[in-house]
Amino acid sequence: MIADFDILSAEHPLRPVVEALGGTWADVEKNFKILSNGMKGQKKEITKEEVRTEIANILDESGDVLSEPVAEKIRGVVKRASPWALAKLSGKFFVPPGEATVAYKELHAALRKLGLHVVEVGEMECFNKAIAGHGSKWVNEVMTLNLADDPDLRDAREFVSDLWVTTTK
Repeated sequence: MIADFDILSAEHPLRPVVEALGGTWADVEKNFKILSNGMKGQKKEITKEEVRTEIANILDESGDVLSEPVAEKIRGVVKRASPWALAKLSGKFFVPPGEATVAYKELHAALRKLGLHVVEVGEMECFNKAIAGHGSKWVNEVMTLNLADDPDLRDAREFVSDLWVTTTK
């Protein structure tokens, strides 16, 4: 299984995935909790007034219709209240140093052994941030590149190579 970095953000869905892959939650719970507590310290507080102002600005700049791009901007404002929204943009590099990083490394190794491969750069779209968009829009644009040689896709190639090596042993 391959999952974005934020699968580590909550016991559910992580615990059911661990158990579905034949793992025992107790084997990863300690490191999960250390990581979770460390990430809470990474949270940048955002006030209700900041949210209100930013959403008002977005709405003022858009027309009378609440289009999907406008709704996505509004969701982005609200998501910033979570450290995991930011972690999804930078992955393991957002984990605080010290105990949380050690716990993350141990958790990551244990999950890999179970067959859960976490995208350490955050999410698939972070493999190449030069391309805008999300989901199928991003994928379609990436597919126009030279997947074997494009320097911006080096991390993606390493991820797939590592995935291949660990699943074919």
